[in-house]
Amino acid sequence: MDLGPFQLDRPIGHGAMSMVWSGFHRRLGIPVAVKVLTGDTGSRFAAWFRTEVRAVAALDHPGVIRVFDCGEVTEAEGGGDLAAGSPWLAMELASAGSLEQLADPPPREQLLAWLRALLEALAHAHAHGIVHRDIKPANILVCHPTDPRPGLKLADFGLAHLHREQLEAAPTSGTPAYMAPEQFDGSGRDVGPWTDLYSLGCVVYRLLTGRPPFSGDNVFALARAHAVEPPPRIQAGPIVHGSFEQWLRRLVAKQPTARYRCAPDAAHALEELAGPGRRPLRRPVPVDWRAPTRRPARSRAAELADLGAGLGLFGLRAPRLVGRGPEQDRLWKALGRADAHGRGQAILLRGPTGIGTTRLADWLGHTAAESVGSTYLRAEHDGEGEALQRMAARQLGCQGLDRDATLERCRQLLDQDGVDDPWEAGALTDLVLPGGAGAGEVRLSGPADRHGVL
Repeated sequence: MDLGPFQLDRPIGHGAMSMVWSGFHRRLGIPVAVKVLTGDTGSRFAAWFRTEVRAVAALDHPGVIRVFDCGEVTEAEGGGDLAAGSPWLAMELASAGSLEQLADPPPREQLLAWLRALLEALAHAHAHGIVHRDIKPANILVCHPTDPRPGLKLADFGLAHLHREQLEAAPTSGTPAYMAPEQFDGSGRDVGPWTDLYSLGCVVYRLLTGRPPFSGDNVFALARAHAVEPPPRIQAGPIVHGSFEQWLRRLVAKQPTARYRCAPDAAHALEELAGPGRRPLRRPVPVDWRAPTRRPARSRAAELADLGAGLGLFGLRAPRLVGRGPEQDRLWKALGRADAHGRGQAILLRGPTGIGTTRLADWLGHTAAESVGSTYLRAEHDGEGEALQRMAARQLGCQGLDRDATLERCRQLLDQDGVDDPWEAGALTDLVLPGGAGAGEVRLSGPADRHGVL
């Protein structure tokens, strides 16, 4: 059966509203997996499908499943098995299945290698503002050593959350056995990288013990267990020792602020287990921004990358930044100096419109977030209101809230960080929503005050 530039062979998996086929690219002969939506194309499943396309197309990492193309089944395609108009998504084929099929605990070194790879992949996704929200063994695929890109791959981004963008109330989404406590309330305001780290911790329990850390007869019982029950102890053995279990229990801490805040922090702490005291507690900025895992791959994998220019992905996948090595080196060295000296630096990127200064700024923010877990705040001045106010609202998760709700949220966030000065919450509130008139309200007099609060 033909579908776009691909030939479909046979179904290899299915879900409630989709089917996955194995196939190959007709011209290159490279194997692929093609997911086709089989249900109502106007349903929420179709919205999740579009989210998956948008999320994965924005990512380019060895630990994230590679998407080649997307489209819709035409009247001439499908052969009666696929309905015309059904969206489809073609991606690399992971021929060794998923971690869901793993029956026995992996050897210690294998487990640590998997965790390093998964944390690197999560760091990449989080740096681009994408929180997976459904990390579980079935969504961690395994490419065989003979596949073009061997290793573990994060897959199924259908429930991906665009961090600090999707804040409206929504139905609880995820797989309850692997969901973080903050996922059960249906709000996206407290979901972040720490949410995926909690789910990864649950995956580790499943790999080591054969089951997730908590069980229950229904979603309400599981929600309570995740919220209040302590995680079970793991039998000591050659794989698990005290420091590793301590690392794992921090991943599954009930409060987000008690977990590692980002994947690079968790990865750095994991490396500490191999040689305590040999590494600094805080991960420094690497001397070179060129990560070893991102070096050019062998030729067949390069052909796969060429496939990623499918017309269905046009406009979704940003072209790679090329020809800017000297500028990238200068920016990275400036970041390293700021980190080493503990003082901020201002850098001006200037040039004619279209020369790529915004791309360079985004590159620095995303690369620093991925490699050392920094926070990238972006204010884009467009002449339609105060850009710094919008930036602060986005970071605090206050979009769409009125002044009273914003004040309460700022109080809660500051309280989590041990700050109990009421002026701080009031000042942040007036930064986001200026002009309060109530008794005891904090009023910032102008831009200088607002910048000082930032």
